[in-house]
Amino acid sequence: MSRNIIRVALDVPVRTCFDYRLGDATAADVGCRVVVPFGKKLAVGVIVDVVAGSGVAPERLKAVLRVLRDSPRLGLSDLALVQFASDYYHHPLGPALLGTLPARLRRPHASTHAARIVGRYQLTETGAAFDLSRLSTRAHLKRHLLTLLR
Repeated sequence: MSRNIIRVALDVPVRTCFDYRLGDATAADVGCRVVVPFGKKLAVGVIVDVVAGSGVAPERLKAVLRVLRDSPRLGLSDLALVQFASDYYHHPLGPALLGTLPARLRRPHASTHAARIVGRYQLTETGAAFDLSRLSTRAHLKRHLLTLLR
């Protein structure tokens, strides 16, 4: 049987994880963030397991919209620690797990906007005329930046 079902921990106040379809799921995906449909909105969750079957009928399983493999994943030891804390404090795994992530990584659209931002820098006349010897000896970064921009 193919292992194309993943268990996802979501930031919802229930003591269960949710099953979703992911055609190319592997054990290496455990700990990755995913964007999934949840009710009428999108939610970010963390893959906690890849399984062969589900208690939910296959036609009722929703598909994962995006696997965020480009960002660092949580390690198995991190997942085990949060699972222990969740059990010990009788707190749902999803909120405990997502609570360990920065707020920006819990938003479904955070990674797409960050990838599209392209910065441009230009040296002004004042910067071009600035004498590097006037900088403090400890201002290595400023000196390096001015040199690059020139």
